[in-house]
Amino acid sequence: MVSVQNAAKALPHIKNISDLLELLPYWTTSPNHPDKYYPIRAIEQLSVRYAAASAQGQDKLSEFKEKMLAQRKAIRESVAGFKEWEAGLSVADANRKIASAKLLALGYSETDIYSILHSTLVRSRTPLTEARWATVGPQLEALVKQANEHRLGRYRDTTIGGRKQFARERIQIYFDGRPGLEAIFRPTAEAVTRLFPGFKSVVEQPLDALVLPEHFDLAMEALPALLKEYADSKKRHIVRRMVEGGAENVPSPPTEEDLDKVFYATTIFFSKTSKLDMPICVDSVFERRLCWLFNVGLEEVDGTFRRLTFNSKASGAVGALLRCARLEYTTTVEDLDARDLRFHCLGCEGRERKLARSWRDCAHHAKEAKHCTENWELLNDEDASTVRALEASNLNDEVPRFYCNRCPFSWRTHWQFARLRPLGDLVEHLKME
Repeated sequence: MVSVQNAAKALPHIKNISDLLELLPYWTTSPNHPDKYYPIRAIEQLSVRYAAASAQGQDKLSEFKEKMLAQRKAIRESVAGFKEWEAGLSVADANRKIASAKLLALGYSETDIYSILHSTLVRSRTPLTEARWATVGPQLEALVKQANEHRLGRYRDTTIGGRKQFARERIQIYFDGRPGLEAIFRPTAEAVTRLFPGFKSVVEQPLDALVLPEHFDLAMEALPALLKEYADSKKRHIVRRMVEGGAENVPSPPTEEDLDKVFYATTIFFSKTSKLDMPICVDSVFERRLCWLFNVGLEEVDGTFRRLTFNSKASGAVGALLRCARLEYTTTVEDLDARDLRFHCLGCEGRERKLARSWRDCAHHAKEAKHCTENWELLNDEDASTVRALEASNLNDEVPRFYCNRCPFSWRTHWQFARLRPLGDLVEHLKME
C-alpha cells in the first residue's frame, strides 16, 4: 500500500499517477485516520491499461475512465464488502497493540518494537490469539533482536568513532610537540588507539558511558614509556640485522646501549628486493622508504626488517668519510645529510677518481667497488658548491634518457612511470618525501 503523498516517490516511472489515483478505490487505516491508501500493484496494472486506452485515442480513454469510475463507485457503495475490509483493518490494529504490549512486557525497547510492527506477522487479519502468539511470538522476538542489533551497531560505530577522535587529537598534540629522530619509530595516532591497552580500555567502555577527552589522562601519562618500548622493539630488529651483517661496532648479543647506533650514518643497509640497490639509512623517512623500496619486490613490510641486509663494506667506507671530514663516529644520518658534503674516491683511477660523490653515492660505490674504499678526499666548500650547482642544472635536462626500474612495465597500469623520461622527472618521481 502507498499513501497519496508518497505515491509519486514510490512509483517515479508512472508519470500521470494523480489521474490514475482518481480512478481507483482507496482505503484508510482506521475511521479516525483520513489519509487515503492505494495498492501499489493495482496502480501499476491500471497504468498499463490506461496507457493502452490512451494510445487508441481520446474517445477510448474517456470511455475507459467512465468505466473505472463506475467500478470505484460500486466498490465504495458495497457496504458488505467495505465493512469486511474495515473489520480486517481493525483486526490488524488490534494485533499491533497486542504484539507491542507483549514485547514491551518481555523487556524489549519501544523503538525496536515499532520498527517491526509492519511485519506481515502483525498486519495479518487473523486475530492474534494466545494460541497464535505461541507460533508468532518467537518469530517477532527474533525480528526485534535483529532490529536492536542493527540500531546498536549504528550507534556503536558513531560512539566509538567519537571516542577515538578524542584520543587521536590528544596523541597528535603530544607527537607534534616532540619531533626528532625518535619519531621515526612511532606508530600513528590511530595505531596507538588500537595497540595500547590504556587507550583501548577507555574507547571500549560501555556505550552508555560518558567518555570525555580528560578520561584519557592516565593513558597519556603511560604513553611515553609505551612509545619507548615500541620504538626499542623496532630498533632491536635493526640491530639484529646489523649483527647478522657483521657490524663491528655492535657486540653479539647487542645490549640496550647499542640501540641508538641505528641512527649512525655508518649504519648502512640494502634491500634484498629492491632493483634500485640504493643505500638505506635510518633517517626521518626511513619507514616510508622501506615501503617504497619493498613495493618493487611486491612484498609487504612485516615489521622485523628481514629484507634489510647490513653491508659492512659500505659501513666502513662511511666511517672513512667521517674521518676524512673530521666528524665524530656518532654522526647521524640527518647530520650528514644536512652538511651535504662531496668526496673523491682515491681508490679509483682515471675519470672515476675525479667524480664528485655525495656520502650516499660513496656508500653505494663502496658496495660495488672491487678496490679498497677506505681512502677519500673531501672537496673544499667552493668546489662542493660548484658541484651541487652542476647537479641541480642537470636536473633541468629535458632530453629523455632514463626508465624507472621501480615501476613494472605495463601499458595498462604503470606505463606513464615506466616510460623513458628526463633525469629531472625521474628524480621527482623517486623522491622519498
